[in-house]
Amino acid sequence: MMMEKSVKTIKLALDKFGQSIDNDIQNYNNDLNKIMKTFTFLTVSFLPQTVIGSLFGMNMPVPMAEAQSLWPFFSIVAISVFFSVLAFSYFKHVKYI
Repeated sequence: MMMEKSVKTIKLALDKFGQSIDNDIQNYNNDLNKIMKTFTFLTVSFLPQTVIGSLFGMNMPVPMAEAQSLWPFFSIVAISVFFSVLAFSYFKHVKYI
């Protein structure tokens, strides 16, 4: 009789311990998902700058390089900022951030 009660108590304790471990793993997964969401947002936001920098960093002639003004530089920066704002507004629209 005493042994059966002890076995039941141990089983209940093991079940509670298992549930506690499952809850901890779920919390860890939720935190990891939030971090991955942030990294995804940052990666997509900085993608236009990376692509533009990569293209102009290659050994190829830069478009509008012969111009004697700064408007080509600022137009490239404006295009880059435009795509970043576009990505930010899309993420805001789908309630990702």
